[in-house]
Amino acid sequence: MTIAAAAFVRRAEMLWLPFPRPSAGRKETTMPKLRHIAIAAEDPYATAEFYKQAFDFVEVRRTQPKGEGSSYGVFLSDGTINLAILRFGWDQGPGLDFRGIHHFGVLVDDVDALTDKLEKLGATCFARRPPGVTTFYETKFHGPDSVVFDITDHPWKGAAPLPTPEEAAKEKAPLLQSAAP
Repeated sequence: MTIAAAAFVRRAEMLWLPFPRPSAGRKETTMPKLRHIAIAAEDPYATAEFYKQAFDFVEVRRTQPKGEGSSYGVFLSDGTINLAILRFGWDQGPGLDFRGIHHFGVLVDDVDALTDKLEKLGATCFARRPPGVTTFYETKFHGPDSVVFDITDHPWKGAAPLPTPEEAAKEKAPLLQSAAP
């Protein structure tokens, strides 16, 4: 096995270790899943129409401008990932004039535990879920290279839920095998 392949296997094994480790009575956790991509667009409605026609994505939600500082747009889905095409009303890092892939979102089992882990790894949380909120909320971070990403424990509309522990084990087995020599 090459050094690069060995490093990949070690990294893959780290990615699929459950975190946090299940405590007594707590269900086993699964690997977080990419379930959301946001595109900053000048005209989110026209941009969404392009992706609907190009890829047969399904529109699952549409929002209208609500005044200064509010973001609005169209949310599409392929059945697995939620694609938000938005005109951003508040700057999350790249600037309000930025156009293109804005951020990505990851569905996780435990937002609080992963927030602690991400901060220990050096990510900066700039929009934390308020205490007591149990509904959908995107906890937002700046990661390496100032890349914006968010995490949530409630799936985005049109996004697939996390797999069961059994499904997750089946998903990762071929990935680990393909990394072996």
